[in-house]
Amino acid sequence: MDNHSCTVVTTRHSGGSYLNSVELMNGCLSVAHSNCFIPSTLGGPVEDENGINTEQLKRNLDLAADVYISSVNGAPCCGTTVQLCKGNRRDCAQKLLGRRQKLLTFLHGKVIEKQKLLKDEPDIFHYFRKVWDVCNNHMVQSIPKQYAFMLLPCFKDGCIHPLCKTGKPAIEPHCTWFPNGPPLSYFPLPIPDVDRPWGGDCTSCSGFCAGHYKKPEDAWKSYQEKSKTICQIKPPLVTLLERFDESVKKGFDLLGDENRINELAKQMLLTPNEVKMWLKHLKAIKLRRKEGAKKAAATRAAKKALHAKNNSATPANDRESSAANCPCGLPDNEDNMIACENPKCDVEWYHISCVGLDELGNTDLENLEWYCPACDHEDLCISMLTDNESSNDSDKEDSCHCGRPNSVEEMIGCDGDDCEIKWYHFSCAGLTAETVPDGQWLCPMCSNMLTS
Repeated sequence: MDNHSCTVVTTRHSGGSYLNSVELMNGCLSVAHSNCFIPSTLGGPVEDENGINTEQLKRNLDLAADVYISSVNGAPCCGTTVQLCKGNRRDCAQKLLGRRQKLLTFLHGKVIEKQKLLKDEPDIFHYFRKVWDVCNNHMVQSIPKQYAFMLLPCFKDGCIHPLCKTGKPAIEPHCTWFPNGPPLSYFPLPIPDVDRPWGGDCTSCSGFCAGHYKKPEDAWKSYQEKSKTICQIKPPLVTLLERFDESVKKGFDLLGDENRINELAKQMLLTPNEVKMWLKHLKAIKLRRKEGAKKAAATRAAKKALHAKNNSATPANDRESSAANCPCGLPDNEDNMIACENPKCDVEWYHISCVGLDELGNTDLENLEWYCPACDHEDLCISMLTDNESSNDSDKEDSCHCGRPNSVEEMIGCDGDDCEIKWYHFSCAGLTAETVPDGQWLCPMCSNMLTS
């Protein structure tokens, strides 16, 4: 792998399974195992007085693999047969399998889980960190994630990748897709074919033609002649989300506007019916989020009432009775709140605009596993465990809501007179040394209060 120059993971278009030989093989295997029944307790029950017996479970899975292979191996497929074998059982494979859960903790675990991993197994934590840093340095950011995940050599000083250690080659391009072919810096993103437009007379389509994209050779030629600006960089779903969110903000029903639907379909080379299907899906997601927010607001109000009763608290004033949880102090808005996934979060619910998530679409918010800055920060678990020096009194007086010491990073002060936090680390405020404003700066919460 020392000379490995590129890694690419791509997606296929919906409905294109028949073009994928792996999908075809899976279909042949489905036919072959259609009459194969393997009981889950093949080698004996997996539960005992202590719960699940993991060793017995492993034996049952091993036996099930043997039965499956003996029944399905040799299934016909594409003029030949499918040959099956058991997975790698060597020590190396077992080691990788054994640390899978630790990797998931590193990638998706809560702060307290990451802290424990760093404390208990610092070597493996720092190994994951090193690999993750290499991945981030090599990841091509210009390609939409809906299309592909691509890694290329970064050739940065200090990079541990063997190819980067050799230094950047003097000859450009240093890597091509194939001999005398396009450089790896060129990724074949879709380019609409003007000769086969949306709604045109097409000999290859039966019925309505939603347009076509250029073939690979023609796309590379167009890229060389007209630069990458002609590529359709933004995936259709992203465009649909933007237009749907825009219609919600402006208060009009996009589904009921045939002209706008046809305009969107033409822009993305989809049929009008496909656009309508996606818009209905996005509308359903929004309604589910709204109902969920209503239930959450009722639950929060009930908890507050119970807390006030148990503590003999004085009646809340008008603002408190609105069950506002966000530190900005403004009332809840059922359509624009997001909850921190940490069940012990002191705040729990935030306005989307206060935490800088108002640019996300409804689908992204629906699927987002989000932690507030106080409960999760990319480097919080590291700084909390590796910084032996505790913050001084002045740090505690005006400190960022992430909980890290002020000294770990440059900070910026909010100019809001009533700001409860006052000082933020650059990364927590979404700023860098290059993007820090020259004049006044308001944090998202104070800005939201001002505009409201």
